[in-house]
Amino acid sequence: MRKASALLQEAGFAVKDGKRVTPKGEHISVEFLIDEPSIQPHHMPYIKNLGTLGIDATLRVVDPVQYLKRINDFDFDLVIQRFHFSTTPGDALRNSSPRRQLR
Repeated sequence: MRKASALLQEAGFAVKDGKRVTPKGEHISVEFLIDEPSIQPHHMPYIKNLGTLGIDATLRVVDPVQYLKRINDFDFDLVIQRFHFSTTPGDALRNSSPRRQLR
């Protein structure tokens, strides 16, 4: 947390009245968008830590249809991308780019 605060301060994001602000003086806020309530406990400690840094963070749970619409319209700050793989190695793990041989 100290390192994150120092890096933000060094980048020009100061704390004024307990809130982190941009170099232009605008408050920093971020919203996490999720479509599964089961993911909520994972985000809460992170949101708490952002608050400690002076960043306003919220979590919005929406239904899957609204989630997809907001993703398609780029109407979000942060989302989670899940990758599903089979339990055994196979084509899902194959790199799509041509393999290069190291010499």
